Amino acid sequence: MDITASVPSVIEKTAKNKKLKVYIAVIPPIVTHDDFLEELKRNGFNISDACKYDKGLCYAKVFGGVVISNGKSFIHVYLEGFVYEGNEGEQFSPCSFTENPYACYAFDDGSVLCFTKEKRGKFIDNIGLRLIVR
Repeated sequence: MDITASVPSVIEKTAKNKKLKVYIAVIPPIVTHDDFLEELKRNGFNISDACKYDKGLCYAKVFGGVVISNGKSFIHVYLEGFVYEGNEGEQFSPCSFTENPYACYAFDDGSVLCFTKEKRGKFIDNIGLRLIVR
């Protein structure tokens, strides 16, 4: 049995003076070789063993969408649409994002990401891990 695995690319940002991590699963590209996939293969496709390094990042790769983590717990949001770089936006917070995800948000590094339903930027992937078994 031959298994080919792929995951979406993940945009990683920090907010609230690095107290929050935000992971956004996007395509293109679909990634077929990265540390997570190698760890997954080494562990016989046992996701819990492969996800010891960063649960929020791992969750974004496995399930897609947007994941907001404080290091202890996380919020997972399925969001249909696209994300692109913007010029200005409000400071990112979980409350404002879950209430109104289709807006522009500023992050710790000074960047701004805008979420929209319009075809612009990168597509937000709500599928995550893909496996082809031959």
